[in-house]
Amino acid sequence: MIAWEYKSATEAIAAGRDSASVPDGALWPEHIIEVEPGGERGGDIVWEWHVWHHLIQDFDSTQANFGVVADHPELIDINFLGPARGGGANSAADWLHANAVAYNPELDQIMIGIPNWSELWIIDHSTTTEEAAEHTGGNRGKGGDILYRWGNPRAYQTGTFMEQQFFNQHDAQWIDSDLPGAGNILVFNNGQGRPQGAFSTIDELVAPMDSSSNYTLSPGVAYGPAEPAWRYTAPIPTDFFSPFISSAQRLPNGNTLICDGAAGTFFEIDSLQAVDWLYISPVSANGPLTQGEPIPTNMGRNANLVFRTTRYAPDYPGLADKDLTPGDPIEIILPPTSVGDPLFEVPLEFVLHQNYPNPFNPATTIRFSLPRSARVTLTVYNMLGQKVAAVVENEVFTAGEHSMSFEAGNLSAGIYIYRLTADGFASHQKMILLK
Repeated sequence: MIAWEYKSATEAIAAGRDSASVPDGALWPEHIIEVEPGGERGGDIVWEWHVWHHLIQDFDSTQANFGVVADHPELIDINFLGPARGGGANSAADWLHANAVAYNPELDQIMIGIPNWSELWIIDHSTTTEEAAEHTGGNRGKGGDILYRWGNPRAYQTGTFMEQQFFNQHDAQWIDSDLPGAGNILVFNNGQGRPQGAFSTIDELVAPMDSSSNYTLSPGVAYGPAEPAWRYTAPIPTDFFSPFISSAQRLPNGNTLICDGAAGTFFEIDSLQAVDWLYISPVSANGPLTQGEPIPTNMGRNANLVFRTTRYAPDYPGLADKDLTPGDPIEIILPPTSVGDPLFEVPLEFVLHQNYPNPFNPATTIRFSLPRSARVTLTVYNMLGQKVAAVVENEVFTAGEHSMSFEAGNLSAGIYIYRLTADGFASHQKMILLK
């Protein structure tokens, strides 16, 4: 597991940190601990590794860890700040903000995701705790030094910003040995600060190794590969952007399950990158949402944020004694209302709701709210902006909640836009047709 440890400003400066980059009066470098469970709550730490034991700096020759950063990619530059999420340099105490840890039993190695640096690191787990604090020992003979790193060569003074590959990435992991792409590295690359624009990708890379399974590196150049072996990008890249949290998982059928965390949306893509399945989380921090209502927002963020998703097969051991009989919907289902019903309330504003179900095949329901009687047009367009269906055309509807069924007919699978106009109001939503 990942944990912080406290280092005072005095300790940080003695380790070579620039005093101007300790504005919080401390640093919180990460360490990794392996815990053997004991009882219901306790356990024993049986192995540990600390960032603080593997530092280098070229700022102050009078302090510890002084050296040539570019000559030591196996070490961690205590003065590299990485980009702050809001712009500028990240000089907060939470200097690295590790957000993922993964274990590879075949290699006996650990991978750590470092989003503040837009990097992943791999270290040797075959060391003892004592060797993990040094630079020799373990199966690879390098103690606890970094065996491999990728995503941002500027972190070890090799390469430029244009060679940066990761942008505040999450969920760095190895693909399991029994899955397509076994042994490759899979990462949700959020894309925050990406020079080509704000969009997310799923990146799969093959770390370069020699015949002895040692990571290869040519002096003076960045760790390979130059590009991911596979990358998912949305057909319109900016349609898929989660600037924080999120995850990806390779499935046994070769598909990839993606969690668009900022939108609380999970979708599965096949080998041709077509969407096979999609689900929108109907749960906020305050509990389930009402079915059909727009996802509420808080300070510009969706209220149904999801950090990560994981698919478990029906035969997963943890489900063995669980009742998996389908039950009621997660969402709150309100009773139907109509004018004259005491439960009926006139909507306060025009609203075009998300269709349900979505994705759908072959039919879905589109709901809209009218605060007063209005002449309504509800039209469906493809992604080229071409009109493909008129659900309602210039008809008068009374104030209240209305539902219209849309039959896809002979339309091809894909993403469509439905647009409502009513008494000067206009709004549109996306829907996905699967076949």
